[in-house]
Amino acid sequence: MINMTKKKVPTVDKIYILTESPIIKASGTVSTGGWTDGELIPRPVSSGNGLEFDFVAQPPDGLVLPVISSIEASYKLSPEEQNYNLYKVYADGNHKVISTQVNIEGSWILKSGVETQILPNTKITAEFNDGRISGSGGCNRYFSNYTVKPLDGSSGKIQIQNIASTLISCSVEIDTQERSYLNALQQVKEYKLTDEGLILTYPSASSYLLFTRQ
Repeated sequence: MINMTKKKVPTVDKIYILTESPIIKASGTVSTGGWTDGELIPRPVSSGNGLEFDFVAQPPDGLVLPVISSIEASYKLSPEEQNYNLYKVYADGNHKVISTQVNIEGSWILKSGVETQILPNTKITAEFNDGRISGSGGCNRYFSNYTVKPLDGSSGKIQIQNIASTLISCSVEIDTQERSYLNALQQVKEYKLTDEGLILTYPSASSYLLFTRQ
């Protein structure tokens, strides 16, 4: 139940989950100064796999200056509440949704990220499926396991374990390209889903593999 002295904030701008805690956090915008004590109030749980919150705060009392400012709130998830796949935060004028489901699964083809342009007539692929990754390095098939820790619905941490592959010999150029790709893949630390596709960074944001869905 919402504290009757509090009101929903006008707008929620962003929500994210700190997986180590785990805490769900929200930031919003108010149109005047003086808003305090931001809070996420759980709504009654309905059917489905989502948990919903009202984003409320204490509004100012009396006359205040009309100034755009931000406000934040957080909520520590109980062990039972961590089992949900979807979290929604409602403000007065909008709502935001975050998913903890890993949605990198499926088949991908590499567009860029090896040391040179991808050689003609070669195809480098990756398929993520339930903790297993496999694909073609351009010559050989490779296999490994992976684990992820989502930070939000589109990004998170990823670790790919020791990669095994078949031992077919191709041309020097293709072999070099494949070694470059597998070496990079072994080092990836983070994933991010963007309008461009799936980005795997290794080991910094300036070095990455870019995939598009097949």
